[in-house]
Amino acid sequence: MMSKPKITDDMLMDYLDGNLGGDAHRLVEAHKNLPEITERLHEFARLNALLGDHFVMDTPNPGFSHKLMESVLALQVTAAPRSNRNISFVMGIAIIILLAGAFFGVQGISDMEIQLPRLDVQLDYRSIFYGILTMLLLSVIWMFDKVWVQSRF
Repeated sequence: MMSKPKITDDMLMDYLDGNLGGDAHRLVEAHKNLPEITERLHEFARLNALLGDHFVMDTPNPGFSHKLMESVLALQVTAAPRSNRNISFVMGIAIIILLAGAFFGVQGISDMEIQLPRLDVQLDYRSIFYGILTMLLLSVIWMFDKVWVQSRF
């Protein structure tokens, strides 16, 4: 039993446009008499004819690209000035979110009752709190460096 050839719609459209080459072209040539391939080829040919009648591409004037690039290069574009007010606002929101996360994280940890059946483990909540606080402060310092200090230089 012969397996179906793997001919895609893109291959058929390229075949009709004359842009298909190599093995793909030979594959379509060898199987273009199959009923489903022939039907798809005729459908794409009708579609090309329909679109070709309605969509005529205009050719640009000679030197269009050169004139366009000259006009783009002639524009004097300046970057928008940075606003310290926006940076302060973002930093404030970030600090509030980090502090709220640390507070509710520690609050959630302190409300947990962990019971491990095989091990008698006592969690030191103060060390967890100081660890979270340290991470929070390091995050704030890092954000301050990235947003505030580096934006000025």
